[in-house]
Amino acid sequence: MGAADTSRLVLACRRQATQRHDGELGRYEHRELGFPPSLFLVKACFVDAADAGTIRCMATARKPPRGTRKRDVPLTKDGIYAMALQLIDADGVEALTMRKLATALDANPMSLYHHVPNKDAVLRGVAHRVGSQFRAGELEDVPWQDRLRELARDFRELSHRHPKLMGYSFTRPDYVQPEDPFWQALIDILAAAKLPEEEIPRVAATLVGVFTGLLLGELNGALQRWATLPPAPSGPDGEDAPPPSKDVIDTMFNSALDAAVAGVENHVARVREGA
Repeated sequence: MGAADTSRLVLACRRQATQRHDGELGRYEHRELGFPPSLFLVKACFVDAADAGTIRCMATARKPPRGTRKRDVPLTKDGIYAMALQLIDADGVEALTMRKLATALDANPMSLYHHVPNKDAVLRGVAHRVGSQFRAGELEDVPWQDRLRELARDFRELSHRHPKLMGYSFTRPDYVQPEDPFWQALIDILAAAKLPEEEIPRVAATLVGVFTGLLLGELNGALQRWATLPPAPSGPDGEDAPPPSKDVIDTMFNSALDAAVAGVENHVARVREGA
C-alpha cells in the first residue's frame, strides 16, 4: 500500500469513526473502501482479510475531562458547604481536601476557587452554616435558669449531629461569632437574669468556655475516660473500668449545667450587693 492509500485510509477512519457506534468498547465498522484484502494497522484502524476488505476501527469511548461537562446545577457556596459537611460527617475534617470535594461535586478543582479561596475558608463556611441552623427554644415566659439549661441541651444535640465538625470547631477561637443564634440567645438569657450590661459579655464567654469544653471532652472520649478513673492509682495490674453509659454522661452534663446556673445566680447576687 502506498503513502497516498495510507493517508486516504486514516482520513476515512477519522471521518467515519463518529458516524457509527457499536458496543461498549467503541467498535466502529465502515464500508469497504476498495483497499486490497490484507491485514494492517494504521492508527487503530485495520482491514480484516476475512471480511472482504471491510475497514474497522477500535476506539474507547471517552468522557470529557472532569469539570468540562456542563453541570445540571451551577456551583454555589451553599452547595459547596453542604457537600463538604457530608464528607466531614463521613470521614472527618482531616480527610477533607479540595480535590476530594471537587470530585464529590463532579467539578474541576480549580472551579472551587472561584467561590472559596482554600480549605480553611470551606471549614469556616461549613461551621457557620451549621451554627446558623441552631434554633433556641421559644421559652420567653419561663425563668432564665430553665432557658439556659434548654439552650445548652440544644447546643449539645447539635454537637452530636455533627461530632467531627464540632469537635474541630470547638478548638478554634473564631468559632462563635456575634451574629450566631446561639450567642444571641445566650445574651438574651443573661439580660433576663438582670446582669448589668457590661457584665454580660464576660459571663457569656465564661459559659461558652464551660459548654464547649465539656462537649469537646464528650466528643473526643476524654469525659468518658475521666468518669472511669479510680479515686487512687490502682497499680499496673488494675483493669480498666467499662465506659459509662449514656445516662451517666447525661447526668454529668446536667450537673455541669446546674453548676453553671448556680454560678450565674451567685454572680448576679454579688453584683446587686455591690450596687
